[in-house]
Amino acid sequence: MPISSFIYLFPDSGDSVTWHLFKMAYLCGKLFSRDPFASMEKREPPIVDLDKVISDWVWENLDIPALCCCRPDRCKKKGLQLKIDWSVIDREDVVQKFTILPDHVSPPKAVQLFRTKFHNNSGQPQVFTFKTQRQTQTSVEMSVQQGLSIGGRFQMAFPLVKPSLPENAATAASMDPDDFQLTSSLGGHITWNVNVGEKMTKQETMTWGVDSQVQLNDGERAVATLKVMEAKLVGLLTLKTIIKVTSYTKKIPVDVIDKKTGEIVATVDLSCKCLCDSRDDFELMADRSSFCFTTIMTCKTVYGVEQVAAVRLLGEDEDVDEEEEARDGHGDGAEGGVRVEEVIEPEENVNVSMTRPLIKCA
Repeated sequence: MPISSFIYLFPDSGDSVTWHLFKMAYLCGKLFSRDPFASMEKREPPIVDLDKVISDWVWENLDIPALCCCRPDRCKKKGLQLKIDWSVIDREDVVQKFTILPDHVSPPKAVQLFRTKFHNNSGQPQVFTFKTQRQTQTSVEMSVQQGLSIGGRFQMAFPLVKPSLPENAATAASMDPDDFQLTSSLGGHITWNVNVGEKMTKQETMTWGVDSQVQLNDGERAVATLKVMEAKLVGLLTLKTIIKVTSYTKKIPVDVIDKKTGEIVATVDLSCKCLCDSRDDFELMADRSSFCFTTIMTCKTVYGVEQVAAVRLLGEDEDVDEEEEARDGHGDGAEGGVRVEEVIEPEENVNVSMTRPLIKCA
């Protein structure tokens, strides 16, 4: 039941001072169009700004009179500003694990990029060249669920690691983690410099190709395909964000400056231990000149794991029917792939080189 309903339905509920204060607080909140109990439900935001953490600590512990010559905390900020020396702070983000979410575990699917048929009716053994090159798009999208920003921005650089399967997923037992091995481009360094709240997106073009020979006797036919095993996954990245102070004092210098004159009123040397003592989510490291914070990110990615080139002989009366084409990737497994097919009946060696662009939807 809403508080307002409780007050008006039971106006005489309780005669204690607490009850009257409770009702007065609610009515005052209604008068100013604010919920007086909203702050009771307010929680610590998942994104922590190191700039604000340092500033709050300095203002709270600064022991100098304000410009108005009094010492209450509310007066300290008047006419003063802080300047944090960020040059002595280094950041490093280390990926600890990349776990696929249980509801998004499925084996990579074969996506057909190219398909052709060879038919030898030359009256003698014939060698065909199976050569083609195709491109696919690799995409990754990341967003921070819990992280440490500086001045409202994320500046991170880290390599992705091979995803791991969740232990409690029913389908995970039948899959091999190596099925999700990252390609070299996707596994490279992710460089991220965005505002808090923005998503990081990255797209790269992957080139796949085959250059092989197929020998067929007279009258033989074969079908050749180039496929890519494509993985689509959503996972959680857990990183250790390490903040290291590189100054010779192993402390962060913070200048307190008079806004009008620009004069340095005081300098506060802030140690990592002081910061860690003020927050439960900061962990002081053994060297005592650095601390770490746990960063959690969601990662959605579509990428090619590996290519599969195959050549299969057709029987005398066999043809590639619609059902087999679906298994080859033209059907449900192709998901946006474009069918490319040519029938080649050469009288001499033929170079199968496809130059037409392949349009592939991720």
